Amino acid sequence: MLFACWLPAAFLRRHLSGQNPDLPDGAAGMQRMLDRDVLAAASLRQIRIDAIAVLALYGGSMVLYGAHWPWIVAVLGARALIASQLDHAPHHGTPLERRDYALNMHAPNWLRLYLLNFTLHRVHHAYPHLPWTALPKVYNAASGMDIRFATAVLRQWRGPIALDEARKIELGDAPAG
Repeated sequence: MLFACWLPAAFLRRHLSGQNPDLPDGAAGMQRMLDRDVLAAASLRQIRIDAIAVLALYGGSMVLYGAHWPWIVAVLGARALIASQLDHAPHHGTPLERRDYALNMHAPNWLRLYLLNFTLHRVHHAYPHLPWTALPKVYNAASGMDIRFATAVLRQWRGPIALDEARKIELGDAPAG
């Protein structure tokens, strides 16, 4: 979105709406979320401000690194890969129309703490106002964990999951991993 954000909102809406159709059951697809969170004037303005800040920060960093600028590119690339894998893992295979839905992932206590209880992602979605330290206190052990953390991260490499399969995951008809 860093460069696409400079295109006119009408152009973006026209081209993104075809990629975010309504769902076969008549439920709204991602278009409503795009209109509200990305293409609204205030949202697009904030995205553009953020894009300028990102370009200034990365550009300035590369200038300061001088001849060693490839190191910052490599570190930023590695960080981007790790962040995208972790950010998407609790949402991969979940219903698109359920923006609030996410998976809780089982991980060893040391990793859970290292990741600031990120593995309790559905709990976070249910209580977004709580700090990470409070998430285990509101976690209902009876609801269990949906998937192992490593499985959640690695299964993304299998590719997209059909919407019908994602609905089965939510309803408990199919295994999440």
